[in-house]
Order: sequence, then C-alpha cells, then structure tokens
Amino acid sequence: MVEPIRGRALGGPLWMLIAGGLLFVVGAIVTGIYFEQPWRRCPYDDASDACAMLPGDYNVMLMAMTATALGFVVALVGIVLQIYRVSRRH
Repeated sequence: MVEPIRGRALGGPLWMLIAGGLLFVVGAIVTGIYFEQPWRRCPYDDASDACAMLPGDYNVMLMAMTATALGFVVALVGIVLQIYRVSRRH
C-alpha cells in the first residue's frame, strides 16, 4: 500500500499570491508591449509610439490592463490572507 504524502498542498493564500503575481507580471508586460507598438510603422512619423492604436490593439491592451489590475488585487488578497493565517497560528 502506498502511503500518502504528508505536508501542505499548494493552496489558499499562497496559491492566490502566486497566481495573482503571475497574472500581474504577464499583464504588465503585454501592456508595455502594446503601449510601445514596436511592430507598427507610420508614414508620417519615425516613432512607432506616435501611430494611432487600432481597435484590435486597443482591446488587447485593455484586457492586459484589466489582467494587471486583477492580478494585483488577487496577490494583495493572498498576502493579507497569508498574514492573517500566520498571525492566527501564534
């Protein structure tokens, strides 16, 4: 018979902290890339930042900004819950 693995599973506040942090970082990177638009070339200016944003780019950037904000909130809640869990043990 196989014995169960003892210890704590990854869950609860720690999972929220990791998932929220990952969502925050990925959202911030995508937002930065879409803000700079390095793939865009404008005939009237030499900087890609001066180009108007297309509707599809706007939607992707809006979703990335929302993911960044949501990731921040989830990570913050994970931190608060982890602090609460640790302080309750002592």
